Amino acid sequence: MNWSKKKDGSPVAKIKTIADLNHAILFAQRFILSPETLIRRSWISRSYSIDTGESSYELTLLAGEVLSRCSGKMNVFDICDQLSVRFPTPSLTYELAEIICEAEQHGWISRQ
Repeated sequence: MNWSKKKDGSPVAKIKTIADLNHAILFAQRFILSPETLIRRSWISRSYSIDTGESSYELTLLAGEVLSRCSGKMNVFDICDQLSVRFPTPSLTYELAEIICEAEQHGWISRQ
């Protein structure tokens, strides 16, 4: 799936497959961290972890950056747009979709 922007800055997805359609729907959503979920950043080791009260998990740098932006103020496309400068990879949209889906399945985030 390819993304472009209209003149007003709003995103436009070029959808070719059902998977692209599912990603486009996901990217329009806003997510918020669950109340019992805490994201911690270690500036020394440049890593993130997530604490759910019951257990703690180490996150990749990208996953930490994505989940720390799940405040309900930005949709997933906005998060992707912000991170595309720091993580300039062609597969960024698919990686973000995987991170968001996995975090939602674990109950760390929810749709707003």
